[in-house]
Amino acid sequence: MRAQKRFSLSQIDEDAYTWIGDDFPKTFPVDAGPVQTTFEESVRYSLSAPEAEDEWLWTAPLVGDNHVRLGPEKRMFAVPMFHELHCLRNIRSAMVDGLDSMGPVGQGHIHHCFNYLRQWTLCEADVSLEPGDFEEKAFIREREGATRVC
Repeated sequence: MRAQKRFSLSQIDEDAYTWIGDDFPKTFPVDAGPVQTTFEESVRYSLSAPEAEDEWLWTAPLVGDNHVRLGPEKRMFAVPMFHELHCLRNIRSAMVDGLDSMGPVGQGHIHHCFNYLRQWTLCEADVSLEPGDFEEKAFIREREGATRVC
């Protein structure tokens, strides 16, 4: 079994930044290069199956609230990957429970999430070509999708 690398905040030279305004690292220092992965359909992460809520909760960090706190003042930053997953969990809840059940603040949050995911999709535009007519694909038998480098 391979030992897993653990992230350490010591990878950030906190003295290299003032942490005021825009003077902070632009990316979270994760030591990982690109990976190739083949996406496939899954029976997991449904909208309304009895286990759906628990499965979607596994996309959240085990500790914390999707944020990191960095610098001498422990300034808060969102990590987009976790923010995006947070939005997907909330959109799923809105679809299952109904948007009206969320009240004005919750509905505003869903509006934010749709815009946030739209903006990030445009920012990280993947122009790979995915073969096939997905409306005619039998996802139960034909699970494999495109292979991409992320």
